[in-house]
Amino acid sequence: MNFMRKIVGQGGGASSQETAPDNTLGLMHLRKLFADFRHPIAGTSQRELEDKLYNMLPLFCKVFGASPSADMTEKFPDILQFCSHVSRLMVSEIRRRASNQSTDAASCSIVRFLEIESTEELSKGWMLLSTLNLLCAGPSSIVDCMTAASLPSTLVKCLYLFFDLPDVQHADVLEPGCEFTPRERRVLLQKVFVQILVRLCSHSSPAEELARKDDLTLLFSAITSWCPPHNVPWRKSAAEVLMTLSRHGLTPNVVQYIHSKGCVNLCIDNMQRVQELSPIELVEMFVTVFCFLKDSSEVSQMLLDDFRSCQGYMFLSDFLLNQKKKFRMEVDVTEEAVQALRNLVLLVGSLTTCGYIELKPSANSAGSLFQMPGFSVPQPAGKGVSVRNLQAFQVLQTVFLKSNSGHLLSTILDVISSIYHQDNANYFILEPQNTLSQFAERIHIKPKDIQAKFLDILDFVVFNLNFVPCKELISLSILIKTNQCVQCSILCMNALHRILRCHSSYKDVYREVGLLEVFVTCLHRYAALLKDPQNETGQSSMSSCVNGKSNVSRAEASGEGIADLEQEMGALTMEILTQLLNSNNSNAAVFRECGGARCAHNMVPYAVCRQQALGIVQQLVLSAGGDDDMGTLLGLMHTAPTTALELKTHVLKSLLHVLRESHRTRTVFRKVGGFVYVMSVLVSMEGCLSDPPKGPWSQADRSDVVILLKTVFNTLTVAMRYEPANARFFATEVRYASLTEAVRLLGCFGVDVDIQRVPSCAQNLKPREESPFSSLFCSILKDPTALCDDIPPCLVSATRMLRYLYDMALDNLDKPVITNETAEVSPNMKRISSVFESSSNPHESLTPLAAVQKRASTGSLCLSLNSANSPEPVIVHAGAVISMLHLVPGLRGSGEHPLLSLELQLHTCDVIKSLVRTERNQQVMCEAGLPHELLTHATVTLSDETHPLHTPLQYVFERLAAQSLTPKDLRDFLRLGNPLCCAMEDEDLHDARREVDQTAIGPTYAIQEKFLERPKSVSDIQPCRRNGGPVPLTRVKCLVSMTTPRDVRLHGASITPGFVEFDMSAEGFGCLYLPSIAPQGPPTPSVVGAGMIGGSDPGVIGGIGSGERVFPPQSGFSFSSWICVDKFSAPKTDPHPVRLATLVRNIQGREENLVCMRVFLSARDRSLIVSTREMHMPPAGSPEVDMEPELNDTTVRFWCPELTQEGQWRHLMLLFHKAGIMKNSSVSLYIDGTQVSTQKLHYVSPNLGGGGTVSPNSSVSVFAFLGTPPQLRRQSKLLWRQGPCQLLEDVVSPNVISFLYNLGPNYIGSFQAANNDGADNQNPLIAEEKIVFGVFAHAMSLMTVAKIRKIYNKFDAKSIAKQLGMSAHENATPIRILHNSAGHLSGSARTFGAIIMGYLGVRTFCPKPVAKMIMNTGGTSALLGLIAMAVDVEGIYAAVKALVCVVRSNKMTMREMDRTKGYQTLAMLFKRKRHLLNSHILHLTFSLVGTVDSGRETTIIPNQSAFEDLLCDLEVWHEAPGDLQRSLYEHFFELLTESSEQKFNMILSTVTVLLSAASHPPSLLHFGQFLVSLLPPNSLNEKSLSLNDCGKKNGTEGDVLFDATGNAHVYNIKLRNACLEVIAKLLKAEPTAQGMNLHFCDEMLRILGYDWLLLFMQSNLHCTTVVMTMRILLLLLGNQSSMQKFRDGGAGFNVGSSNSKGAQKRELSTDASHIPGFCVLQWLLPKHTEISELYFLLLALLLAQPVKELPDKVEFDLDTVWTYIFGVRANQHVAMATVKARGELCGEAASCILSMIRAMLSANWEGEEEGSWVREYPVTLMQFLMFLYHNQTDVAPLFMTPDFICGLVSTLFKYRSTSEANSELTSPVEDFKPFPGSDSMVFVKTVEPRSGETVTNNINIEAYLFRLPLQQGEYSL
Repeated sequence: MNFMRKIVGQGGGASSQETAPDNTLGLMHLRKLFADFRHPIAGTSQRELEDKLYNMLPLFCKVFGASPSADMTEKFPDILQFCSHVSRLMVSEIRRRASNQSTDAASCSIVRFLEIESTEELSKGWMLLSTLNLLCAGPSSIVDCMTAASLPSTLVKCLYLFFDLPDVQHADVLEPGCEFTPRERRVLLQKVFVQILVRLCSHSSPAEELARKDDLTLLFSAITSWCPPHNVPWRKSAAEVLMTLSRHGLTPNVVQYIHSKGCVNLCIDNMQRVQELSPIELVEMFVTVFCFLKDSSEVSQMLLDDFRSCQGYMFLSDFLLNQKKKFRMEVDVTEEAVQALRNLVLLVGSLTTCGYIELKPSANSAGSLFQMPGFSVPQPAGKGVSVRNLQAFQVLQTVFLKSNSGHLLSTILDVISSIYHQDNANYFILEPQNTLSQFAERIHIKPKDIQAKFLDILDFVVFNLNFVPCKELISLSILIKTNQCVQCSILCMNALHRILRCHSSYKDVYREVGLLEVFVTCLHRYAALLKDPQNETGQSSMSSCVNGKSNVSRAEASGEGIADLEQEMGALTMEILTQLLNSNNSNAAVFRECGGARCAHNMVPYAVCRQQALGIVQQLVLSAGGDDDMGTLLGLMHTAPTTALELKTHVLKSLLHVLRESHRTRTVFRKVGGFVYVMSVLVSMEGCLSDPPKGPWSQADRSDVVILLKTVFNTLTVAMRYEPANARFFATEVRYASLTEAVRLLGCFGVDVDIQRVPSCAQNLKPREESPFSSLFCSILKDPTALCDDIPPCLVSATRMLRYLYDMALDNLDKPVITNETAEVSPNMKRISSVFESSSNPHESLTPLAAVQKRASTGSLCLSLNSANSPEPVIVHAGAVISMLHLVPGLRGSGEHPLLSLELQLHTCDVIKSLVRTERNQQVMCEAGLPHELLTHATVTLSDETHPLHTPLQYVFERLAAQSLTPKDLRDFLRLGNPLCCAMEDEDLHDARREVDQTAIGPTYAIQEKFLERPKSVSDIQPCRRNGGPVPLTRVKCLVSMTTPRDVRLHGASITPGFVEFDMSAEGFGCLYLPSIAPQGPPTPSVVGAGMIGGSDPGVIGGIGSGERVFPPQSGFSFSSWICVDKFSAPKTDPHPVRLATLVRNIQGREENLVCMRVFLSARDRSLIVSTREMHMPPAGSPEVDMEPELNDTTVRFWCPELTQEGQWRHLMLLFHKAGIMKNSSVSLYIDGTQVSTQKLHYVSPNLGGGGTVSPNSSVSVFAFLGTPPQLRRQSKLLWRQGPCQLLEDVVSPNVISFLYNLGPNYIGSFQAANNDGADNQNPLIAEEKIVFGVFAHAMSLMTVAKIRKIYNKFDAKSIAKQLGMSAHENATPIRILHNSAGHLSGSARTFGAIIMGYLGVRTFCPKPVAKMIMNTGGTSALLGLIAMAVDVEGIYAAVKALVCVVRSNKMTMREMDRTKGYQTLAMLFKRKRHLLNSHILHLTFSLVGTVDSGRETTIIPNQSAFEDLLCDLEVWHEAPGDLQRSLYEHFFELLTESSEQKFNMILSTVTVLLSAASHPPSLLHFGQFLVSLLPPNSLNEKSLSLNDCGKKNGTEGDVLFDATGNAHVYNIKLRNACLEVIAKLLKAEPTAQGMNLHFCDEMLRILGYDWLLLFMQSNLHCTTVVMTMRILLLLLGNQSSMQKFRDGGAGFNVGSSNSKGAQKRELSTDASHIPGFCVLQWLLPKHTEISELYFLLLALLLAQPVKELPDKVEFDLDTVWTYIFGVRANQHVAMATVKARGELCGEAASCILSMIRAMLSANWEGEEEGSWVREYPVTLMQFLMFLYHNQTDVAPLFMTPDFICGLVSTLFKYRSTSEANSELTSPVEDFKPFPGSDSMVFVKTVEPRSGETVTNNINIEAYLFRLPLQQGEYSL
């Protein structure tokens, strides 16, 4: 029989299909047998019944042995009774054999009964046992029946008896007839017996029965009792049964039973008492007990308490420690024992999570001093993972602290780690146990792998739990401080280093828990080891060297003998300290208090730890209070030996790191004298680059010297980066001259400070295409120690120094090196072929000028000398470039290699030349004074055309002079070579001046003395003494190059205006900040004048001046700005708008800033956006920065194509009109003087925040940004320039705007006496008090915040400091201020100016080109002198070209030519040199006159005097060579025949000149007659003709006179108007004090008369002729005598015209000469009521105002009348609209106005549309007359005269024709025609008319006049 089948209950039988018939029969038989058994025959004995039952057992096993347990209840209904009988049978059999027997005998008897015999059927006990095994696998009901029969308790007793079984005899002998040996039978019995008990105990009722029968204690006793080895399986079986019972049968009664019986205590006592138990057996017992306890913990805490109360945990701890000791004593410890002990520890770990009561972290467990962001105490996860048994964990903790076994400690740490990992709350539950902190105290005595595991657990707490273990860190600090084990300390330091990198908060944690002090102690310990003389190596061999050196040298020789562990410990300590000090001022303070700073500084000299020590010092310098540390570090270089190159290099590199990191450190560097220290290093290296090296440098490594030199330059450059204060300090205090001389003393440069003449053999030297210096210049970037075999070492070193200066100038020294091939090309290698350095002929004509690329209006000349991908170099430090120039003379050296030295000089000059290719660099170098340095040190080169350096240096000088040149430098340049009489009389004077110049530049004293004392050769002195002769042609050509306009025409001038440039690619921002543009008064008297000193008034806060300035202005305001955008930003990649103006308001004491007005060019479509919407200033980096506002009532958009063009100067003018209602306000845009559009826009809200939320006691400051403020920074390629900018508290008129535009961007002033085109304007354009601010780039000065505070006021200084992010007492950082040009004007307080915010991306420049500075060096006379000195064609052409360029570029020179009659002088010179004239010179003359200009579409004569003196002087060109005279006449012919415009220009100019000459009455009379001949016949009405219809016919203009379509009449009108314009000009020519030419006025009235003038006001004439005539009349009436003649009516006589062809007949009337002039006007003007201009002129005549220009298409309404008459805006108060008459008021003008009103009222006005001029004009006139009557005191008496009252009354009566008159009139009817073709004038009768219709009409007219309301509320009286 299969052994395993017996164990599992006879499994593995036949298939169900095969046994189904047999089982059915067997089941039926079983039922029958059991029925017989239940109903026995009477008299059946008990024995017989038992036999029957035994007989059924095999059948039962056979039927149900292979069936599921459920079949028993389904197929055998009597199964419960059967089970009950079987169970009682087993109990009775066992009791029968155990009664009255000893334990041994009873156990043997029971075993013999139960064991299998030869066959199953013959073994009654085995069959009984097998049957029970099948039954107990059934449901609970069957088990309950078995329990009721006391089967579980009986079997447990048997199990306990089996512990006394003897060993099996002949265990392996197979008896005859048996299938199993005795051992197999015993094992089979043990398996089935235990299986029955396990199956029974899987239910709760057996446990209850065991407790009830008090047999459960037997199981506890059995598992912990000793038994013979052969019975150990029975003990294990008991353990299995007990563990099964613990899982299924621990009911409350059972638990209570176990507790009351002390079963757990019994187990512990047994294990402690029995000595025979082996450790493995005890482990097994512990496992059983722990499993039971673990299962019981899910029901109750009682048994765990029992285990604790009986000292079970203590026994467990002692057991683990004792067993580990035994393991150490035994030599051969079995793996099984070790594994058993490990399992026990693991079980103890699992026991820690057992418990009925849930434990939670206490509030104190997470009460750390520090908490990580986002930390919260985790909550327990639940049963099975959370700690609930602290006593079990204490066992682990106790054993770990007391044990030294690696295996046990490792297992315990693994268990503890798993406990922490399985639930994050476990650490906090166990935190009161202080487990890890106690471990840390003794971790140094544990093995190394245990230490690592412990630190891993600590890492888990920090990194995974995000908790700060302060207790553990304190324990580690104590451990490290005691330094009991260096290796353990290193592990701890590594762990602490990892933790420190976890979060920056641990920097504070380490300080608070004392770790920082411990680290300082370790640092001192390490420093002591470094200083220990026993650690020094090689002292004996170095004693001779060390004794003569400082402590630094000894330090460098020390520190090599330290043990590796100590070295590692020290390195870790310094690394941790570096990280602790990083960005933590508190740690730095504690570190200094503990003496760590001094210790770190003392460790710097030691090479073994220098890098780490410098790292600590770097962090100290970066921290607060690091001034002393930087000074100490710099002083270390000063005390170090000269040859301590490595130490100095390391110190400088550490300084480089801190200088790059922080603005504060760069400031500290300046304050502690860092520049002086670093320069002292450079000075101390004197002679280090000599060839061969001398002195101490002969032993120094060349590469170390080079690296140190580069580091010195790098340090100086980085110290000045982004620091204007440092850059200014270095330039003014240290001075680049000192740097130059320090470099000169290195040994690779000579003593020459001026460029000398070269030998004749080298004069033709040209740069080679593959110059070795070019490749060397580039290779230095990648390899600082690079050498070249073809170049001497001295020149290699000189090239290297020049490269360092070059990189210093560009701030490129520490930038990443570009290694691509295109970037390695030398800056001077790639040239443009058109530039004249490639030309071999230095006298070649103006080829360079023609080849120069044309620039935009900003003058952006861009010649790309580098690769296409590399950007143009940008000069940052111009002084370094000047230092390069100063070193060029010293490259001659000792003269050993003259050609190579000269080639290096040429290469250096080419490098300088490459730097000034761009316009920006040219302007920067001009401001640095490079032109003066060139003239000082390169005099020989510039004057000698054969010098090899002449070409590049002259190019540099030309480019610079085109931007800016001082008059002295220009004069010195023209005097080069001493032409004419320019040589000084005394050579000593010359030497003295040279000495002064050299001293100013700043050479070293020794070199200066040698230079000054050096005798000069004859060849050197002779050129200087030579004088006389003309200016060389090359210099004249250079002058032409300097003065040639490189900008497109800019409003008649080519001089670039002063500007402020904003480059957004550098820093992303740049602006002008204007503080306090509207200074307000203090909120309360208590703070009046708080800190207000200097120019500020005590009554206002901020600004300069006195009185508050209201913002926004009550009557509107205007914003004027000149701008030029060189490059717009990309709309998609880097959108950056051009922010023209941003006005911001702020309440004093609050942080928020409200933007109240923005004007900017959109980055999306370049449209102009104006917004008055109030919004908060967005912070830096917010998405609102790039958002454009939506268009609404507060935001408008203007599309202007002119503003989208790049490189063009544009004038922008915005007029903000304020209406009575805010929503009716508007804004008007003018571009270049022309109105673009007007749109409705809400006016700027007067209240901050748009409402009344601000307290009236609050002080509001208003400031402005012109550009992009730092808050809105965004890097972009946007580049634009800001020219003059003004803000005006006035809505200026269009005429003023046009005038401002014509002034151009070069105008600097406040519009009080603006001068345009030479005409003086005595009247201010803008009232003084209306100018808020005006900023110009010219008015710039450097100040500091402290100086602003002292000079101006505290408030503005504080505001500026806040914007710049610096202290309000900063006294070093230079601040560029553009002063307010209106600061000196009267009016309310203003801002003192604008602060330039930005460093690299913002700059100012005020051009001073030669074309402008020539006025200070002789002006045009000097240029005319050049022409006079010309001796050949090329010379005179160049001289004339220079004159033309200057005159065309500068208006001042043009005026000077007119003033000095320069054109006549030029004509005289042309006569003298007529043999040299050619067509080119004639063309230049045309250009000078202005008749030929490629920039204009038409040819006109803008310069009349030049035209008369040069071109009209025919003698000049009469005998000129060639066909010049013919060319001149052809030009005249073009001027006369090209177009009507030229005809008008030529003929009328001639007539004007002729009539303005000596009096010639016939000429004036003929001119008047000619004008009369242009009048049309009476039948032709010109009013319907349009002057725009005149066109050409058949391509010729002559046909227009004979065109039958009416164009001939249009031509006549134009010609007539032009001739009348001549009369007007003559009347205004040469004005006297009365504003007119009285002589011509008298002549005109005498010869022509008023009646001639009034002919041009007939009813059929064109409106333009009438207006022009009326203007001339008003000019005449400006003279009182002329006015009186006009009133009297006797002036002049009638001028008739008799056409020779007889085409027109003119009617003459002699009576007309006796009619008063104003009477005639009353007849003529009513025929022109539709001409609105007449009303303006009549009103001006009425009020005796001067005649003003009217804008085109002006609308006649009250607004325009108000502005025209009073010169103020329409919305200003009535009190401001007062006018002072300049003469006598003219009442007759009012009568003329009334006559025109009457004419309009007499018209059929009722049939006109509403708003037509017939309806509106009378109302407007009457309202204005009413205003004058009520508000003008001198006008009221005029309106009271009888003539005015009669005229006023007559307006109520219509005109009636003669035919309508009747005989009832009381006065006769006069029908009088004053002029031919005029209507009859009808006089109205004085009595009431009888016609009711007439009366009704008059009443309607009156009602209409006085019924209409006023049009504007502002005009209410």
